[in-house]
Amino acid sequence: MPVWLKEVLIGLLILGVATVAAAAANFFLRLARTQIFLKRGKTLADELLFASRWPVFHLIVACGLVAVFNRLKATYPTRVAGWIFNGLDALIFIIAVALVVYLLYRLAAAGLAWYSRLLAARTQAGMDAQFVILFNRILKGAIFFLALLVILDHFKIDIKGLLAVAGISSLAFALAAQDTLSNMISGFILMADRPFRVGDRVALSSGESGIVVEIGLRSSRFLNDDGSILVVPNVELVRTRLTNLSLPDPRARVSLKFVLSHDSPVEKAKNIFEKALSATPGILREPEPALLLSDLTEAGLEFSLFFWVSDLDKKGIAAEGVRLRALQLLKDAKIRFAQKEVWLKENRTL
Repeated sequence: MPVWLKEVLIGLLILGVATVAAAAANFFLRLARTQIFLKRGKTLADELLFASRWPVFHLIVACGLVAVFNRLKATYPTRVAGWIFNGLDALIFIIAVALVVYLLYRLAAAGLAWYSRLLAARTQAGMDAQFVILFNRILKGAIFFLALLVILDHFKIDIKGLLAVAGISSLAFALAAQDTLSNMISGFILMADRPFRVGDRVALSSGESGIVVEIGLRSSRFLNDDGSILVVPNVELVRTRLTNLSLPDPRARVSLKFVLSHDSPVEKAKNIFEKALSATPGILREPEPALLLSDLTEAGLEFSLFFWVSDLDKKGIAAEGVRLRALQLLKDAKIRFAQKEVWLKENRTL
């Protein structure tokens, strides 16, 4: 048997073994995923196994190609032109780096997708799609940049100049887009710290309030009560004080005050207010509404009513209902509200 035919057969055997090993690795990864991890629900390990199946397959096949190439290079060191071996060596190295980059990118993207679902489950709000896209782009850019540095270093190309140019360019870009970057970093902080979620009602220190409709890369948007959209840069939300009216739960507390005349019967007035509270729909019975004679003023007797509603939007309707029913019941019982009396003193001069 000719030597060249023998080497061809051995090379095909090596490739066959590498292909079988790659298929076996792919099979075992799929088996571990379906039989172990999927039974526990969607986990990070499941995502990583699914993402690494085909990259691992191609990497094992590439290892077989490297083994065949090294054997040929050792068998025919002088019979084949050196530039052919050098070219094949460069091509195989680039393919190997590309496969490693593909594997790393798949693993990073799978981890990000898993984390976004975990964050959505914990916060009951989906991760902003813009953040997912941005993270993917950052990961892709970082991995490809590192791969480029590895390839250049392999071919003995000086990368110091490239690193210097990249550093200066990054500094110039950061200075030119300082405000935009500040807002983007603040957006990341809001995403991680979660002082509010989409759907929460928030009151800003400026006195404005609204429902969170979007947490974007540069700014966040709030729906005002009049239907308009308030756009606030993220950096302002990080620096300022705000009140989340929807946490720890969406219930809202309502406080009402009634001032009756001094001659009003206290117990009868309390019974009237209790009837008004019990007859008004939308008032929660837990926590239980409270009623007390809160103050004795020069104007009259001050009664304070406290109750809870299921969410902030029902606060105004419930308060109006209590006022209307209390007004009618007080009128039927002939109990007067406090009124200011003005005395005029006559100044007689002789």
